[in-house]
Amino acid sequence: MCADALSIAFIALLADMSPCIAARLLTERILQSSAVRRAQNIALFLNMPHGEPRTDDLARALLERGKNLYLPRIVPAGPSPAAIVDTESSSSATSTVPPATKQPASSTIMQMLRVYNVTDLDAIRPAGPWGLREPSLDGRETGLFSSI
Repeated sequence: MCADALSIAFIALLADMSPCIAARLLTERILQSSAVRRAQNIALFLNMPHGEPRTDDLARALLERGKNLYLPRIVPAGPSPAAIVDTESSSSATSTVPPATKQPASSTIMQMLRVYNVTDLDAIRPAGPWGLREPSLDGRETGLFSSI
């Protein structure tokens, strides 16, 4: 059986399990992954309040293993890259960025913010319309981010 088929079978198996058992199996499998063992920086989504396996144990285990853990936070976006003025263009000081580099305007971006230890993880409270736990912006190291 190929790796993709195994992954699909594993996901189907998880769907039929209780969330607690599914979370434990996911945590074990992810921690055994050679990619996770080699990685120093890991981004993780915390689970929704209902209907998803809990990821808290995985987050704790990663922190306890000395990994740099980053969790997402949705924040208001700055100006759209398409609205940037090209002041170096020879044709006009008011031309915009070439169409190939334009991106759709976005009202929010997702930032990956570092969680420093288990105490820090435990202090993160649900916020926003979905009740997701997102780290505060205060004094956090920022990882990659993307428009959403």
